[in-house]
Amino acid sequence: MNSLPRAEIVAVTTDRRYTNLSEIEPAVDGARITFDYNSIDFKTHPEKRIYRYKLQGYEDDWNPPTQATQID
Repeated sequence: MNSLPRAEIVAVTTDRRYTNLSEIEPAVDGARITFDYNSIDFKTHPEKRIYRYKLQGYEDDWNPPTQATQID
């Protein structure tokens, strides 16, 4: 069975950068939020990795594939 690598959120930035995700404070409505993510994949070189994401509760469809490792 061949499974795709899973991406993980490694940091969230609101009023400051949080790398310990259990310390994130609630964001103020309308505040800018940035998610940094990455995956461990020993088969694909980092420059060739592509990601797709969907913000649950905010988007109905998946975003187009991207090499970016940050969304805001």
